[in-house]
Amino acid sequence: MRRSCKRSVWLVVTLAMLGLILIGRTAGDSLNLRLAGEWPFSGTMAVLGVPSRGLVFYGSGGGVYVLDASDPANPRQISDGIRTHGIVGALAYDSVAKHLYIAAQHAGLEIWNVVDSVQPFFLGACRTPWNPSAVTLSGSYAYVADRDSGMRIIDVSDPTNPYQVGRFDSPGSAMDVTVSGGLACLADSGALRIVNIVNPASPYETGHCLDSASRVLAVEVRDTFAYVIDEFTGLNVVNIANASDPFRVGVCPSPSHPCDVALKDNYAYVADNFYGYIVVDISNPPSPVRVGGADMGGKWAVSVADTFAYMLGDWLHMYSIRSRITPHELGHYHALSLNGGCAVKGDYAYIGSDVGLLVIGVGDLTNMREVGCATTAAIDIVIRDTWAYSCTDFGMATLSLGNPIAPRSVGYCSLQDWPVRISLSGTLAGVAAQNSVRIVDVSDPTQPTVVGVYDSLVLPTGVVVRDSYAYVSEIREGLRILDISNPVQPLLVGHLQTAFYAHGISLIWPYAYIATGDAGLTIVDVSDPSAPVEAGLYVPGFPVWDIAAQGRYVYITGWNAPIQVLDVANPTAPVVVAYHGDAGRGPFPAGPLILAKSSGLHVYEQSGYGIEESRARDARGDGPTLLSSRLSGTTLVVSFFAPRQVTMDFRLYDLAGRERTELPSARYAQGVHTLALSVTGFSPGVYFLKSNAPMVGSGKVVICK
Repeated sequence: MRRSCKRSVWLVVTLAMLGLILIGRTAGDSLNLRLAGEWPFSGTMAVLGVPSRGLVFYGSGGGVYVLDASDPANPRQISDGIRTHGIVGALAYDSVAKHLYIAAQHAGLEIWNVVDSVQPFFLGACRTPWNPSAVTLSGSYAYVADRDSGMRIIDVSDPTNPYQVGRFDSPGSAMDVTVSGGLACLADSGALRIVNIVNPASPYETGHCLDSASRVLAVEVRDTFAYVIDEFTGLNVVNIANASDPFRVGVCPSPSHPCDVALKDNYAYVADNFYGYIVVDISNPPSPVRVGGADMGGKWAVSVADTFAYMLGDWLHMYSIRSRITPHELGHYHALSLNGGCAVKGDYAYIGSDVGLLVIGVGDLTNMREVGCATTAAIDIVIRDTWAYSCTDFGMATLSLGNPIAPRSVGYCSLQDWPVRISLSGTLAGVAAQNSVRIVDVSDPTQPTVVGVYDSLVLPTGVVVRDSYAYVSEIREGLRILDISNPVQPLLVGHLQTAFYAHGISLIWPYAYIATGDAGLTIVDVSDPSAPVEAGLYVPGFPVWDIAAQGRYVYITGWNAPIQVLDVANPTAPVVVAYHGDAGRGPFPAGPLILAKSSGLHVYEQSGYGIEESRARDARGDGPTLLSSRLSGTTLVVSFFAPRQVTMDFRLYDLAGRERTELPSARYAQGVHTLALSVTGFSPGVYFLKSNAPMVGSGKVVICK
């Protein structure tokens, strides 16, 4: 398998946390945000089988699972230690040195030692200008298809110090590459290009075949023929005996959208993105003939080795190809896809996946692991106290987090509509569904009940419930404000048409912040819900699709865009105080954490612009809210808001987990409180402020002195 061309949009999840541990080998441009930990797995991206060792390397999101497939009917994971920081696009294996080469998109080419398959370790990396989608090995060189930057030739004679020695700037987008003798065959989007690589430092094109009407995605070579996947025409056979004049000699159509090919003996195995796979007899190259295959759902990657074929769709399927025409499935394996909502409580992140709610431990950022799960779907999720409220398929579920690693479904109500976002306020939940907003009574979490519906909406994308109003972003209509003082009969009282599609909404009273795509961030004064007024516009340089708010900060991002953190102390003039170029979709701040959707789950630390982290009261609950923590001489000044009377204490810990100082437990009335902790004699460094308040839990805050 050279590359993956999965069509379906899948979402993965990223976290950023106030902390201190920087473990990343690579990082994009950043300001005040640094990678501190990761659980990068999500979806199925690449596969490579090594039957001689009974192993399968299975690329998932930004990591690679190592599977023991010695019994193909029962593959089992033996390592998740390969974590790349870039989405895995393709794999190659050096069987002599037992090194794994990974095309890891923005992380470039990575090399890992897999001599010990249970404990693989990182050797080296070489960044490439674009996002590599394929890699192949020949001699002391790795040839990388780097999309819009063409083909890159990397010297890997010292795997701890790989470096670029040559490049070929192809006219199209380099999707795949294979090497035969002194030639590289490059699948260059609109053409197959033959490149002379006798001198790796000076590669040059000798000829090309196919044309701009093609979409060339993958290529393999056997003898003097190249077997080329053109998405529009199928499997093309190209004679490359004369490198300066390659020409097509045969074609075998595929049922739908072919995207990958692998060769074994006289057969080609073609992965089709919507159909499944086909088997093509290539014993007579000018006359390829389809002789087998199966309509079994989309497959976007295929790899063959010995008598095995490995095919990727939503699952990894392993086949015996002893019978070439009718491969027999031996076993399968599934890697979760993180495609739902995100929320954090204590040391655990709760994340929606394609098989339900996943629990990831984030207490130890250097060793993040999957620790639990539930079968309940989580299109979106919010947490209050020991209850989680989840948008499921056409419904809303309540889960008990009494045992935080074993969420248990205890309540459910049908919404009769597809929910996308949920917000809590008091005893009510507002659920934005495909064509409506549903008002749900959650006074008894075990018996959530729909009490009101406003259904004059088309594709609402977000909702925030505050006091007696629901603030709704609607894809085409912008902002709609509903009066829910009588939850049985929600009424439309305010409307503002945004300049562009409204993709989401957050609230820092009295302003609504709306993600409006190409128009950027739209800021609306909603102090009078019946007459919302646009108060400002911020254009970050990328389309804003995702938004969240916490304290006085707004977090924005978009597809394949950085996370930006905006200080909105002056609501009409946001100031960028932090960003990270590799962060991806999201974000969902929750206390000291920022959740965002990327190649799995990543943890970032933020520092350098003051610490003002809350438990996300504005849209995600109504617990005590930390407003700020700052140093004044040798005193740590802590300010927080109590929404009702609460008993709390505060303790300050150092990095070793030793308690350094505390404020004893006390009762605080509703309102804003400011407290002081002495830090006299403390060494410069990073400290953690914690509270035992029942509604807050032991949320972490990092204090940089």
